Amino acid sequence: MNGKSYSIFFIAMLALLACASEAWAIGISPSVVELDFEPGLTKRLGFSVFGYIEKDIYVDVYVRGDLAQYFKLDQEKYFIPKGNPVSVFANLELPEELDTAGLQEVRIGAVEGMPEGAGS
Repeated sequence: MNGKSYSIFFIAMLALLACASEAWAIGISPSVVELDFEPGLTKRLGFSVFGYIEKDIYVDVYVRGDLAQYFKLDQEKYFIPKGNPVSVFANLELPEELDTAGLQEVRIGAVEGMPEGAGS
């Protein structure tokens, strides 16, 4: 490899590392909550969302999965000051019966977002 090839390789590696560090910038705890189906179950679930990086960030919280329609988030946008987790709450209201049997998965997650009103 000549000098120019090394430079391109080095820049490409830096770009990959920058992308990888952002992918690990947000965490949520607990990472797993297991519940057995109970007809008509109502439950309030709490989570902590935190940033791994040393800066203030905004996050968008989401619910996805088989039973996502039965979860309601208190809010979907949060500001996380550097080094301080925020509490996120979801209310679960299950129906009296489900159309499908077996394991059902729901994911509550968070991705980096923008301040409200930004980009409009």
